[in-house]
Amino acid sequence: MTSRSRFSFSFLSPNTLPRSLLACLTACSLLGHAAEARAESGSSSSSSEDSSRAVARTLGEEGLAAFREEDYSLAAEKLGKAFDLVRVPTVGLWLARALARTNQLVQAAERYQQVLQIEDPEGRVSAQRQAQRDASLERRDLVRRIPGLTITVVGAAAEGLTLQLDGAPLDPALLGTDMPVNPGQRTVTATSEGRTLEKQATLAEADHASIELDFTAVEAAASTSEPAPLPEPAAALPPTNPPLFASQGPGDRPVPAERDLGWRRTAGWVGLGVGGAAWATWGVTALLAKRLQRNMDRDCTGSVCLESRQDDVHRYNVLLTASTIGFWTGLVAGATGGYLLLSLPGQSGEDPLVPWIGMGTVGAVGRF
Repeated sequence: MTSRSRFSFSFLSPNTLPRSLLACLTACSLLGHAAEARAESGSSSSSSEDSSRAVARTLGEEGLAAFREEDYSLAAEKLGKAFDLVRVPTVGLWLARALARTNQLVQAAERYQQVLQIEDPEGRVSAQRQAQRDASLERRDLVRRIPGLTITVVGAAAEGLTLQLDGAPLDPALLGTDMPVNPGQRTVTATSEGRTLEKQATLAEADHASIELDFTAVEAAASTSEPAPLPEPAAALPPTNPPLFASQGPGDRPVPAERDLGWRRTAGWVGLGVGGAAWATWGVTALLAKRLQRNMDRDCTGSVCLESRQDDVHRYNVLLTASTIGFWTGLVAGATGGYLLLSLPGQSGEDPLVPWIGMGTVGAVGRF
């Protein structure tokens, strides 16, 4: 006669149970599954089935222990493997609860649904049916918490379109639908004809958001970023600061280069003005020195003068020095100013007057 386990952990929270009792409940439940299944089928299980159930029993114990320790990721891993080996509602129920605690709400809802789709549960039927009823109630509450994300793609053909959600492939048929996703930051990537777009959205529980991937904007940006055609090469411009003299012309005489001559005209007139003023100074000081010399000739013999004339001697020397400076300054400034003016091209465009120096000779080239 087949004995049935009278314990079921589908009604109790593992946080309120000691570890030994959790392990006992899991083991009894899974063993009860196997025992009842063998009794109802009227035959003994094969060794591979026994091994699978033993592994599932161990994984279930470890998964519930991890759940009790609030290590929900480890609990989901262990219970998930156990559920793959033994599809019973009690294991699936705790697996869904562990997934929900790790914020994997979409996966948890699917596990709840799988629990509800088990038609003939093994083991203690009343406990498994109760687990299915609990799964139905918990799934109904869970679905309200799942966020929704709507993805649209503009400017790309569906044939060559590749989509990814958080790095996992996504069927393009889901475009435009309110797709259930887990809470948190979601990343959507679309690739079409070598172009890739990526956008992100952060969703809280029960939120609904939309992401639009617009390839037409990418094309517009690419067209505006194309480099403009290079302009036609312009004709060579004359140098900004040409040399004072260009290359030598016939007869090894320098040919004046074309340049801005405004400064030369101004400097020429300034030179003439300074030269005129200097020569005027020379004339005045020379005249005063000559008068003073005639007055001193009565009291001076050669270069020796009376002591009463020492002030006149000093004044004479100052006038003589000023006259000399005025003469040479007027000569140099006037000559420079005259050269600058005479070397300017005429209105008819004739060559200016340009000095030149050769081996033992000096001269000027131009018309004047």
